[in-house]
Amino acid sequence: SGGDGGGGSGGGGSSGDAKRAKPCVEAGAGAAEAEVLESPETPWELGALEAAQAKLASMVSAGDGLGLVYCLDELATGGRITVKLLQDTGVGKEVRALKKHADAAVARKAEALVTLWKSVVK
Repeated sequence: SGGDGGGGSGGGGSSGDAKRAKPCVEAGAGAAEAEVLESPETPWELGALEAAQAKLASMVSAGDGLGLVYCLDELATGGRITVKLLQDTGVGKEVRALKKHADAAVARKAEALVTLWKSVVK
């Protein structure tokens, strides 16, 4: 037991260096890990897209980061987006706003979804 505690102390000394390096590694990894999404072939149906949009709004209100990532995944895979759907629902504006979300996973997923939708509607 005592030896384990000593090992922990030794690790603690190393973690001082790791603490300095860790934010840089996380920031670098976040910037380097651009998520690539592929658009489904079948277009969204308006009602289904509106339901997914309502779930997204609910997760935003609840501050549920994991739920937001799930909803963004659903928006990415649930159907092919069109300019008309984006105009009719305004969902693109809501997703774009999430690119600045405090949760890095949410921000990355939103960025990937905006990139996907831009490539589809060009």
